[in-house]
Amino acid sequence: MKKVVSRLKGLAQTLKKPNLIKKSNAKNSTKKTSKQTSRRGLSFLAIVIILIFLVEFSFALSIYAFKSTDNITKSVAKAIPYPAVFAASGVSTVNDFWAEKEYIEHFYNSTKQTDYSEEDLVKQILKQEAENVIIKKEAITYKKSVSKEEIEESMAQIYEGNGGEEEVEKALQDLYGLSVDEFKNLVEIQLLRDKINKEVIARVVARHILIRVEEGASEEVVNEAKTRITGYLTEIKNGLSFDEAANKYSEDVGSNQNGGLLESFARGDMVEEFEKVAFSSAIGDISEPFQTSFGWHILKVEEKTGYVEESFDNWIDELMAKNMVIYLFKG
Repeated sequence: MKKVVSRLKGLAQTLKKPNLIKKSNAKNSTKKTSKQTSRRGLSFLAIVIILIFLVEFSFALSIYAFKSTDNITKSVAKAIPYPAVFAASGVSTVNDFWAEKEYIEHFYNSTKQTDYSEEDLVKQILKQEAENVIIKKEAITYKKSVSKEEIEESMAQIYEGNGGEEEVEKALQDLYGLSVDEFKNLVEIQLLRDKINKEVIARVVARHILIRVEEGASEEVVNEAKTRITGYLTEIKNGLSFDEAANKYSEDVGSNQNGGLLESFARGDMVEEFEKVAFSSAIGDISEPFQTSFGWHILKVEEKTGYVEESFDNWIDELMAKNMVIYLFKG
């Protein structure tokens, strides 16, 4: 009897096993449903990505191939940074190009100027945009920046010199179609250019004494001028201060009343002979007499600043070549 009961219990346990199998099948079914849902989600995402790509591509084709400038295309270009100029140091966008072209054309139209070349204007703007990309990169390299305070100070000077804030705002809108904030962006990049020109480009501050000699003067006149300036140099070596000598003897009316002091200058700003002496002299040095097309000079170097021994324009041109600038957009 015990054996029969034992067998019946075993049979009962065996009969229960199909329920476990059903539960296992339910779990597998749930997993399959989850995988199917995941696959559907991925498929939907792929479709969305493809649609976005197609939309971007269609507008890119419209911009680059057909040069469309309708409002919808411009709105898309504000959201998507389609490149106009590519350089190793960065990118300038189609929207940047359009913004600059619009305010220049607005100025031409408001001032009734029609004698400009559309092709030349496009080239000029693209070159300007390429330079801006490079300047921003070099500003990072040399740790130069423009603060909000500097921008506001510059704006205050503009307001003061042009009839006040309201007058400037009106002129910006009427002449250029620009808001104040848009104009501030232009002020910022100009201030950055100026700062790099003054602080990165090598510059010299010097005093000089000039004895003028007219071009084509006789040898006798040339030698007489040289004798005079040599005598002034002797006086300086014997104790006369350079600025006093400049006040007393220099024939450069632009600087003689200021001790012969010149504004800082970079390479390319002065005639070649003057530049050569100034940049090869150490701070505090007083040169020997030298001749330029203006006459005979002696100079004293007061200060040297900057790092790049190039004119600003030449330096930018070299950087443009090194950065392999590519114009992707033709306007």
